[in-house]
Amino acid sequence: MARRILPLAKERFASPLEVATYAILALPPRYGGISFPAPENNPSLYLDGPSGMGGGRIEVIPDILFPDMKMVSECDGRAFHGFEDSCVLDRSRWRNYSLNGYSVMPVTYADLARLDSSDDLIESVIAAAGHGLSKGER
Repeated sequence: MARRILPLAKERFASPLEVATYAILALPPRYGGISFPAPENNPSLYLDGPSGMGGGRIEVIPDILFPDMKMVSECDGRAFHGFEDSCVLDRSRWRNYSLNGYSVMPVTYADLARLDSSDDLIESVIAAAGHGLSKGER
């Protein structure tokens, strides 16, 4: 299974945190994941901009997109998100996701650092997506 992820990690992921998040969300349960359908990594997504700012289409690049569920996962690592400007830009992008009907599931390094935090993250993502899986079904 790692061989399937490695090419994606080289070409499509921007950080190790994105790779770990993708693995948890996309891999089958037998490999420790929850098999969410058809994730895309760092795709271009075109959204309607806020009407107060002239509207129009804007391009955003979510870390992980689940198009069938209209859900994005944004991975907030310390290396990039330690600066105030990046947090402000992220929140603006998240607002645009919400205005266009997408749910946003933020993921931090701390969410994946401990097993109980990973379980909490999985439960939160399942609930946010309305996927209908419970912890016992993984």
